[in-house]
Amino acid sequence: MIAILPGPGAIGRMAAVLLSVPLLVIACSGVLLVWAVEIDAVLNPDLYEISGESGRVSLDDVVAAGRGDRTGPSFAILDRILIPSYQQDGRASGPYRLLYTDGTESFVDGSSGRLMGQRVTGEGIKEQLLRLHGLPAGLGAVGYPFIGAIFFAMTAFRLHRLFRALPSVGSLLFAALLLLCFPLGLTGLLLGAPSSGRTLLGMGGLEVTAEKRVSEPDWIEPLFGAAPSVSWEAALQAAYAAGGGAGDLTPRVISLDQDRGVYRVRMREQGWPGSPLASASDIVTVSAVTAQPLDIWSSRTSAGNSLAMIPFPLHGGGWLGIAGRIAVTLAGLSFILMLMRQLRRIYIDTLPTARSEIIYGSGPDLQSGREESGQ
Repeated sequence: MIAILPGPGAIGRMAAVLLSVPLLVIACSGVLLVWAVEIDAVLNPDLYEISGESGRVSLDDVVAAGRGDRTGPSFAILDRILIPSYQQDGRASGPYRLLYTDGTESFVDGSSGRLMGQRVTGEGIKEQLLRLHGLPAGLGAVGYPFIGAIFFAMTAFRLHRLFRALPSVGSLLFAALLLLCFPLGLTGLLLGAPSSGRTLLGMGGLEVTAEKRVSEPDWIEPLFGAAPSVSWEAALQAAYAAGGGAGDLTPRVISLDQDRGVYRVRMREQGWPGSPLASASDIVTVSAVTAQPLDIWSSRTSAGNSLAMIPFPLHGGGWLGIAGRIAVTLAGLSFILMLMRQLRRIYIDTLPTARSEIIYGSGPDLQSGREESGQ
């Protein structure tokens, strides 16, 4: 990257560092995010060690267990539940996560209904890594396009250098991993700036309909902090009855909108890795007062919706299961290695100049000082 900057001086070196460091933070946090759940489980085993038994208790039992010692007038309202995926033998992949409006979360074993622990939501390693990985958002609307342009320019420049020289087996492998960075950068840009993705699909003649929200005045019945008359389990069953989760789609998130008095149940793909439904998603809106289904949004209603859902599983490697996550990790590590080599080169180029300035001084007397010393 330093070769395409204006000159080898201090301004060029400083610009290279300023461009490399944010990308290094984004890349490192991204590699760790691929394995964030596993890392969190190692750091907090008490919150993730489920019994491993098959079967599941009612969602209402999960809610009751997750409440714990939250009592009295300051009782926090349950905002949403993250539902684990289940294997074919009926065993859950992890605990239920219940997130409350007071910024805390509970972990519940779905097979036994046991409360495993509670913590502040922001203390999770995933939430902390997401803040680092979303660094471009701090630059406003131009953040993701700007960082994305720098990312693509640096990666393309490095690939040009690799292919210009006589390639070896190692350089070809390194180049292959860097090539994987291009779809990662593109999907990251689309996730960070979803309007850009909708614009691109629209230019291609593919319509993308937004995830619908309840808008009819007759549907809105605010709860004003009161407990909903329809239970979480009843809302989940109503979503199933409405046709949500057809085929390989299973519920992964159920949330309660207090302002509108509705539940929203998001169904996601549960099939084999690489399935065409790997990015499919349905959102069923259910009344928290009458249990009536109010709206169903599906990513499978149009080609544009289906394509708009692809960036998420591609960016994290989940589309190809464990193999995809490993590939994303290796691609991220190759980009980190490229950045580290660049920063090392900047340091090596800067060190002799800095030593000369210390020994001989800087400015007009620098050359005369070298001549007097015989250099």
